Amino acid sequence: MKLRICFYAVLASVMMTSAAWAGSVPGPTTAYIKLNDNKDTKFKITFICVVDNTWTYKVEELKGRDLSHWLLELGDCLKHVIDYDPVCEVDLGKDGSTGYTGIKWDVKDSFKKGYFSFTLDKAYKPGTVTVVAKAGHKFATADIYGPDCCPVVPVPSAVWAGLAVLGGLAAVKTMPRLRKQAA
Repeated sequence: MKLRICFYAVLASVMMTSAAWAGSVPGPTTAYIKLNDNKDTKFKITFICVVDNTWTYKVEELKGRDLSHWLLELGDCLKHVIDYDPVCEVDLGKDGSTGYTGIKWDVKDSFKKGYFSFTLDKAYKPGTVTVVAKAGHKFATADIYGPDCCPVVPVPSAVWAGLAVLGGLAAVKTMPRLRKQAA
């Protein structure tokens, strides 16, 4: 019976948290991307920082083929990008070779590692974005820490109250049975 009370309390808590949560949980700060190829190609992409609405990442070739380009899938944030660095070889939109949409940097064959930044029009909360790395005809993805520009949807107080009552009722309903068992 105690397990049932705990279950209902946890369920109510999860329901309230889920109802209030708008956006994604911040992703990992480092992504290792391994291509499914015969060269054991690997890349490392690291979130570095956010300063004055500018998000910075470090990209490194670790092994195998040369990186041809990499992309951050920014979702709603893509329309808020106002600047980027380096400015040459940047595309905003859908990448025809991978099907992903975001900010894409093409790199030269001589590339080994480098820093890449983009600036948004204002501050946005952190979330999880998809990072794509491509070499030759192969690409792979991973999750990484990035901006979440999804609008926050407020939860009406009546929903909060209803969820709290549901959790409370579940626990109260079980209490008389527990008292009878204890006697």
